[in-house]
Amino acid sequence: VTAITLPEQVDDQRLRGLMDDRYGLHVSGGLGEQAGQLIRVGHMGYTASAQKVMTALSVLAAAFADLGYAVDASAGVQAANSELR
Repeated sequence: VTAITLPEQVDDQRLRGLMDDRYGLHVSGGLGEQAGQLIRVGHMGYTASAQKVMTALSVLAAAFADLGYAVDASAGVQAANSELR
C-alpha cells in the first residue's frame, strides 16, 4: 500500500468517490488519526505492475482536475517511470 497525503482543502471522500465512480479505481481513505488526510492505494498481486501504477497516477490527476485543482499529471507519471526503471 502507498499512502498519499492530501492537501488540507481536499475532501478525501469526494476525491475517492470520483476515482471509483468515474474512473473505476477504488482507493481507501486514511485510518485513525489519518482519516480524511490521505488516501491509500493498494498494489499487490494483480495490481502490482507498472501499468497499474501509471493508471492510478493518471486517475488521481484526473480526479483532482475534476475537483478544480490544477495538476501536472505528466510530472507524476515521469517521476514514477524513473523509479520503475
